[in-house]
Amino acid sequence: MSYSSDSMRTRKSALLTIGLLLLLGTFILAINGQSSTESLIVPNDSKSSEQDSGSVPDGRAGVPVDSKEKSNKEKNGKLKTVVISSDKNTEQKPLEPCTVKNQATNQFFDLRSLAAIKRISDGKTTIEPQPWVAKGFDYGGNFTIGVCSSPITPNTEKDDDFTDVSNKTMVGAYFSSSELPGKVSLGQASSEIKFRGRKMVMEYKDGDFCPGSDTRRRSALMLFTCDRTIQEKAKVSYIGSADDCSYFFEVRTIHACGAAPTNESVGLVWIVLLIGAAAGITFFGGGILYKLFQKLGLGQAPNRL
Repeated sequence: MSYSSDSMRTRKSALLTIGLLLLLGTFILAINGQSSTESLIVPNDSKSSEQDSGSVPDGRAGVPVDSKEKSNKEKNGKLKTVVISSDKNTEQKPLEPCTVKNQATNQFFDLRSLAAIKRISDGKTTIEPQPWVAKGFDYGGNFTIGVCSSPITPNTEKDDDFTDVSNKTMVGAYFSSSELPGKVSLGQASSEIKFRGRKMVMEYKDGDFCPGSDTRRRSALMLFTCDRTIQEKAKVSYIGSADDCSYFFEVRTIHACGAAPTNESVGLVWIVLLIGAAAGITFFGGGILYKLFQKLGLGQAPNRL
């Protein structure tokens, strides 16, 4: 066996090692990307989760209070309340409307791109609604929804529209049909995003009265699903209704995918760089050692007569 063939084999082995290491790094990045978009989201409105974790929500979606109280018995039999701070140096900054942060994964979700657009021109403020239409198919009409805002252009409401709603400018979703004299409100607009397990939802309440009732009001529940394949900013689909009173919709959008934590992304970059550095050391270091062994005559098979 010649030295040149051994050198070629060594270089091929080194290149194969580099390829395997880079493939491993790509696999780690892919796994992390999947887990970041489908990671478990801790609900903030579940009583059982509050009891288990000992935290109490402070009114903002997904933001727990910084301290929790535990009761311990003193030696004299009295109860003593001990306040334990979870993080004294970190202050929770209030989130902007129509945004939410997953406290479990530190992911940030921003749906403001789907809301109405506020424009200021010549000192005048105008609101440009961004309505999202969903076909009712077998329901006999269409649904129009606004995300974190009203889909209605101001001062365009008719007298027959939203007859049971006092503030028509804040209607967040409505149903329209050629068989009805006016539009039917499905709830008032809200900018609060909630989590139910893995699902990110937004709920509109206090719409027009439900059929046959003068106390129950219509509502709409929107489920936001991550979708990176659609061409539009969002696509709304009508799922169904319960007693023509509660309506369910799915909103597929890339804005529901969430942003990966910055520190986690930086950590993954360092992992790939370290893998590349290890591969480079293996390739060049292996070549240097091989040449050194050649000069010293190590690792060579003895000549046989």
